[in-house]
Amino acid sequence: MSQMKKLSISALNITTHPHSIETYKNLFLDSFSERTSVCVWGQRYAVLGYVWSDDDSDINSPIFGEVLFYTKINNDSNWLDLQALTQLDDDEKKIRIRLPVDLMPESMSVEYVFFPKFHILFFETYHGEKKISARHMDTFFKHLFSVDKLVQKYDEINVTLIPTRESLEQIFKIHRISKMVIRIRQPNPDDGDEIERRVLERLKHRNVVGMNTEYLASKGTAITPDEEMREDAIVAAKNGWVSAKGYDEAGIVVEEKTINHPAEATSFYNPNTTTSRQAFRDLAMNMLLLF
Repeated sequence: MSQMKKLSISALNITTHPHSIETYKNLFLDSFSERTSVCVWGQRYAVLGYVWSDDDSDINSPIFGEVLFYTKINNDSNWLDLQALTQLDDDEKKIRIRLPVDLMPESMSVEYVFFPKFHILFFETYHGEKKISARHMDTFFKHLFSVDKLVQKYDEINVTLIPTRESLEQIFKIHRISKMVIRIRQPNPDDGDEIERRVLERLKHRNVVGMNTEYLASKGTAITPDEEMREDAIVAAKNGWVSAKGYDEAGIVVEEKTINHPAEATSFYNPNTTTSRQAFRDLAMNMLLLF
């Protein structure tokens, strides 16, 4: 009997203004053409791999691709000779260390699928031997879409790591909220969500494309979120982030932030009867229905 494989995925909300399905598809093709390497953390870098669609004639067809992670070794760092237990000086490094320019170690491929109609990208966080932090994928796409050439063509490209629904509930459950920050970047106007439309209208009325609002409780009191604050927070969770600081019943400091709790979906599949790509696509479709 074949051992079942575990697959876990998370999601990013990606928005441009103005936007269209064709705009999103071109964004990924242009990003791939740039071949931009992004420092994700420490010496770990990543670059966008292949980009393809099941049916190029169907504008709604999802985009598949991969993010390739690798380790970039710094030739100028200190090098140790384990035999002599001495560090190499600059002259020794020039003679003894000759690393290839176009070959990078510790590579790992992380697959993604992007649905342009809904502007949501799903990516692997756990699959077989692969394991990647959702925050690192968030960092990669934020930096990737900040390249000057892309910003000049598409203006600001907003990337939000979609959190669990419970993450916002945890914020409002803080016993005594002393500080709350709500950051909103303009949601797409045709997503069909009534709350998003109301928030978008408030932004348009103020002639702004986003807002960073910080609420501070009066001394000895707690913030009491009203309906407008809650609506702003709901939209910010998917188009920005929400953070709060306060105290629990015992007076212990509590801090919560939506992006610290990425939404995740998990499934198990039989590799003898289901391909890894099909399992990924099925799980992404199921998770899409939740949004």
